[in-house]
Formats: sequence, structure tokens, C-alpha cells
Amino acid sequence: MTDRILTISTLAALLVAFFSLPLAAQQKKVAQTEQEKLGARQFNQAIEAYGAGNYEQCIPLFIAADSLLGESGLIERTKLRFALGTAFLKTGKPARALEHFQWVAARDSAYPFIHLQLAESARAADKRSEAVGFYRRALKNAKPAAQATILGRIGELELKAGRLKSALNALNQAINITPASGYYLMRGQLYDRLAQRIDHAQDEEYDYERAIHSQEITEEQLEKGSELRRLALEDYRHAVRDEKLASACAALIERSEIILENNAQVISEIRFQRENN
Repeated sequence: MTDRILTISTLAALLVAFFSLPLAAQQKKVAQTEQEKLGARQFNQAIEAYGAGNYEQCIPLFIAADSLLGESGLIERTKLRFALGTAFLKTGKPARALEHFQWVAARDSAYPFIHLQLAESARAADKRSEAVGFYRRALKNAKPAAQATILGRIGELELKAGRLKSALNALNQAINITPASGYYLMRGQLYDRLAQRIDHAQDEEYDYERAIHSQEITEEQLEKGSELRRLALEDYRHAVRDEKLASACAALIERSEIILENNAQVISEIRFQRENN
């Protein structure tokens, strides 16, 4: 999805500013013991590495600072743990990230971005149901640009889970906020899945002749399926404008046009048999 979508990269840029203050500006008291001074140095080195995007490097530094400073009051541990969770997420360790974000949420459920980061971690860890729940909580306080991203994520996860009505509702809302090509593509695929339940057009083994004679499939059903296919085709035509999606969408457009033509032929056959029997 290349249109205006808040991604983890965008979020990371915001977090860099959030963590960029030197320790002296954040601390409630001055480091006095050698342990505290070492922890302070580790923390400031971690922030520097984090700000430079060196996430692998900052992880052990944050862990060391947390261990050395603990409840000393020199740092905000929620801020440190949130940064550590973000670093784990950026380095492909979502389960570890989830642990730290849960730690933060348990102490401050209103912490900035916490539910969004919980959701992204759960999604990356393939914990889809948990991720949807976190996204829905993040949605409540999100700004419009972030709302579209969150709704798109919900739509994606609900689509994968087969909860098509919930997915459609989320994607409709996302498109109303930000008409991104990726959202149109997902919604088109969703319409195709809804249609497939009705017209069986992508089932090569489906016996239309038998289904027509047994009235397992009717003209009304095929008309409904075709309407959903037309909606899918319209969405693919929106999405094809994105050059990154153009090839995939072109194939889907071609398939949709063939299915609609075939459905029309089946409808004609049903009408012919009705009129001649």
C-alpha cells in the first residue's frame, strides 16, 4: 500500500523524537553511584543508537540500562521498555516486543501508541485475534491518518480469518478516510470471496448443468454473484493505477471480466431452459 499510510517506519520517526532527549533532561535525580553512572551511559548510548536506526545495537544497551538503573528514578522505565519493544519489533522479534509492550500497558494503558504497537507485534507474531483486539483499542484515540491504517489492518486480518462482513466494514471505513490502492485491492478480493460462495465461478469441478437442473443455483443467485464480481472489478480498476500493484490487478481484472461473461452465459442458459420447459 503506497498511498498515505502510517507505517511502523513513520511511527519509528515519531518515536525517535520522543526518545531523543538526553538523560539529563529526563532524570529526576543525578546519577551518584558507579552503577548508576554506568547505567546512565548505557541508556544514552542506547538512545543514540536508536535514533540512528541501529536497533540491534540499542537492544543490549537498553537491557543493560534497565538492569542497572531499575527503579532508581533516573529514567522513565515505561519509556525505556517501550523503546526496547519497538527495537525488538524492528529487528523481527515480535514475541519479545509483545512482552515489553504488555509490561508498559500494564502500568500505563494510556501510554502513547501502546495499543498500536501491541497490535503490530501481535500481528507480526501471527496472533491475529489478539491483534484485532489491540487494533480496535488503538482506533479509539487514533487520528484520521492512523485510523485508516488501523482499519486497513483490521480488514486484512478479518479477511484472513474468513470474517468477511467485519472485514468489509473495516475496509469501507478505511477507504472513506484514505482511498489507498491497497485497500481497494483487498476489498476487491473480499468481494470475490463473497461472490464465490454464490456463483462457484472459480471452482473448476462445479457442475453447472446439474446445479441448474436441481435448482441448486438460480438466476437470482447468479445475478447477486455477478453484482459482487462487478464491485470487485471496479475496485481492481482503482488499484491497478498503483504501479506496484498493476501486474497483479491486471490479472484480476482479466479474470473478473471472464467470470462475468461466463456468469452471463449461465444466466442465459437458465432463462432458456425456463422458457422452453
